[in-house]
Amino acid sequence: MIDQITEKLIEHLSTHLSGVEVDAYSDITKRTPLPCARLRLDHIEPSDRQPGNGQTSVACQFELFVVSVPEIAGAHITLQMLCAQAIHALHHPVRLLPNVGTIKVSGASENGFDADFDGYLAWQVSFSVTVLLGDVDSWTVPGLPPQAVYADLDPSTERNPIEAYEALDV
Repeated sequence: MIDQITEKLIEHLSTHLSGVEVDAYSDITKRTPLPCARLRLDHIEPSDRQPGNGQTSVACQFELFVVSVPEIAGAHITLQMLCAQAIHALHHPVRLLPNVGTIKVSGASENGFDADFDGYLAWQVSFSVTVLLGDVDSWTVPGLPPQAVYADLDPSTERNPIEAYEALDV
């Protein structure tokens, strides 16, 4: 499901960032005209928007990197304007997929610390997408059922709390 969300986000952002190639972050080394934009999933965490019906939702934290080189005249302003356009596109209600909620933008800032962008100018837009996990079939690998399911009435937040949980029959 994450790959489908990423594809939909790339498609959506591509329509709003005219003249800029938007692609997945994994393609950062590919030669492309600048400025360009690269999207990556930064991390996944529990969502503060739980449905309240026993199902779980997670917040997928994404980063959109808008990249150029200092040699291009006005590159700083161009990147800032592209970030503003991306924020505008992400703020508009967009339905990516079923079980995927709205997008919440955290902000945009200059990225001068990522080693992948040495020699480049880079700005990043951070945002999250809430995903309802719902039915197990929607978040496991197709054809690969879970090997074990553990449950506890008082879940632990420790790093490896498996010993405190009870194994359920699958």
